[in-house]
Amino acid sequence: VEVAESKRKQIKSLCGIAEDATSASFFNRGLGPVDAILLAFDLRVNATVTSLNLRLNRIGNVGAEALAGALRVNATVTRLDLSGNGLSDKSKSVVRQAWRHRSDGLRL
Repeated sequence: VEVAESKRKQIKSLCGIAEDATSASFFNRGLGPVDAILLAFDLRVNATVTSLNLRLNRIGNVGAEALAGALRVNATVTRLDLSGNGLSDKSKSVVRQAWRHRSDGLRL
């Protein structure tokens, strides 16, 4: 576990999230699926962000499903807003499934 933790600290954010940030807002920034995939990578190694706002972007189904994959390994995020991203019912379901062990805090 110590090795994994030391490696985690060496990885820098691909999306510019400060390593000690507890929230990140990308509200209405025109983000697309590729941006969401990069953000999903960040979430896999970030243990400080608890709130993520991705409202009114264009991350689409591919981006939402990448984020869902990251949420399965990141238990730190407790507030997530993906509303206004044109997600299909299937993608919303995938995100809800990844979110199932958390209480409220999810907006689709």
